[in-house]
Amino acid sequence: MTSDPFEPVVQPRVLVRLLFYAWGLVAAAAVIPFLGEAILVGAAIYALTGPRQAGEALLLLALAIIIHKGLVPVDISLLRWVVLAAAAGRVVWDGVINGMPAPPVFWLLTVLVISMLLGAFLVSWLPTVSLFKAISFYLGAGTAIVAFYRTRHEAVYWQSLLLTLAVFVLVGSLPMLALPQYGFSRNGVSFQGLLTHPQTFGPLGAVLTAYVTSLVVFERQRGGWLVGAMLAGWVGVYLSQSRTGMLALVLGGAVAVGLGLFKPATWGLQIRRALSGPALALGLLAFGALAVVYGPDLSEGVVAFLLKDEGAEDVAGALQESRSGLIERSMDNFYDSPLLGIGLGVPSDPAGARIEFGPLGLPIGATVEKGFTPSAVLEETGVLGAALLVLVLAGLLLPVWRYGPLGLFWMGMTVVLINLGEAIIFAIGGNGLFVWIMWSLAYSISLERRSSQQTWGGP
Repeated sequence: MTSDPFEPVVQPRVLVRLLFYAWGLVAAAAVIPFLGEAILVGAAIYALTGPRQAGEALLLLALAIIIHKGLVPVDISLLRWVVLAAAAGRVVWDGVINGMPAPPVFWLLTVLVISMLLGAFLVSWLPTVSLFKAISFYLGAGTAIVAFYRTRHEAVYWQSLLLTLAVFVLVGSLPMLALPQYGFSRNGVSFQGLLTHPQTFGPLGAVLTAYVTSLVVFERQRGGWLVGAMLAGWVGVYLSQSRTGMLALVLGGAVAVGLGLFKPATWGLQIRRALSGPALALGLLAFGALAVVYGPDLSEGVVAFLLKDEGAEDVAGALQESRSGLIERSMDNFYDSPLLGIGLGVPSDPAGARIEFGPLGLPIGATVEKGFTPSAVLEETGVLGAALLVLVLAGLLLPVWRYGPLGLFWMGMTVVLINLGEAIIFAIGGNGLFVWIMWSLAYSISLERRSSQQTWGGP
């Protein structure tokens, strides 16, 4: 054991060689045709070689989905499913042939998906869409949960890889500020960094920023990479103009700190230590000076950020106008079919739906914008699906609360909160895969802390 009760036995670290290798691949893929596709084919083959490799391939796939396509012009329309199928196949092989166990939360997820399949056959007006969505959701979320659970003994490596991913995205996005044709290419005003859209960088950048901020502030890790990632994250999320991302980042931290005070011997001690001493005094002094000098301009900027392009005259009105219509339509559909909902992935308004057709002319997807996960879940899966989803999320997050470090809990709560503004929890073909990987990593690392009695951010 170390003398500091908040220092882990084995300190996770940024994998610097891998970091520069990843940045180099991005630069190479920008100029070498089809290199991105070749990397994904390699990831699919790599996923078949072992349980850890399956988890790494999932992380690479999630990154390929969210990467800036102007920088890395990779076509993931088919290859995402190839990689996902390979990782899922390895997970099934290890379970059936090698007898590796799956965690209880996976079986809860299985029951949830069964309820979705019932909805596809009984209530959905686009049954093939609901069926495809349910199966792809099960493959993505289930594979992530099981793959990282089975490799939880490598928790130090996974946390190091998570740190490296945060630095890769957050610090790697800084050069895009000087290259507006890339950093602001989506609409010219909102920052997207290395990612495909400002509304991707904002929420997902907030998740990574929450984690590194906790390491710097509460766990006193002062490495240059982490401090740089923390500062780059807060600036980048703000410049993305993503209200969802910034509010989730701030509120997630508030929830983590508030609940952390109920664990006085571990998280509470970290929080009290971070909020005392010369560092806090200097921080408050600097904040006060900035508030005096820049206060009026800053307050106007914050209000403009929250109002963004809405026609409302106040912040509350802007937030209400941007989501209220979507929520109202979702709830109307829920009241019509309260038990099973209307089917997973089914648009709220059939008249305005744009259907995606696959092989043999079968509808396999539809353009869906729900905007608020609670109402979207009730609408698409009904009371039964919503209750089961709550049990799944509780099963994932309670171990993080009980055994995990504060940073992983802040990260997990930020993931929950971004879904209040962006309903991506079932979007496994998009940002949803990233969401489930973050929850699965937090869950597995926390379980390893319990089983090994290691100190991860607290005794």
